[in-house]
Amino acid sequence: MRSELLAFALILFGVSAASAQTCTARQRIELAGAGYDKAEIEALCLEQAAGPSEAPPPDPTQVLMSATYDAATGSAAKRYFAPEDKCVFLEDRIRVNGKKGLAKELPYSAFSSFGLKGHRFESKRKNGIVTSHIEITAAPDGGKESCFAMLVRRRDVNADEFDAFVAEKRLEFDTVLDALKARGVAVEG
Repeated sequence: MRSELLAFALILFGVSAASAQTCTARQRIELAGAGYDKAEIEALCLEQAAGPSEAPPPDPTQVLMSATYDAATGSAAKRYFAPEDKCVFLEDRIRVNGKKGLAKELPYSAFSSFGLKGHRFESKRKNGIVTSHIEITAAPDGGKESCFAMLVRRRDVNADEFDAFVAEKRLEFDTVLDALKARGVAVEG
């Protein structure tokens, strides 16, 4: 009952978690009338003034390293966009592992991804198909360096799980694109 009175009193007098000020004198009187002592009132008012603690945004490099690159993809063109294989995401550069162990390190800003060829998310409920990929390309010294990610490639996703699966994979796709943008990759379309 006491917590309900507190909630009612705080709502009634407009104290919100986003408020940058402590309780007014009237709010303090109402809280005291609800049975709170002075120390509890001070603590409650300070807590409300502080607002909610926000989690820091995820580190883009960690997002890129920890995405669930689809290991079930069986195509001959399968190359992973992940640290274990072709591309290693560093804090300010991407190490592209070439043939015969040769590697180049290029800044994120040297890479780009445009439209459906560069990045695509697709889902078809009728067939239970969910696919998404991202490819970023750089052209240093007249050559072409690419990192390709197949984030998901599934057929016959169970109809009961389809919407939840699509939402989860779409969020991951968007999060990876946002992480690339945050690191300076030109992502358009």
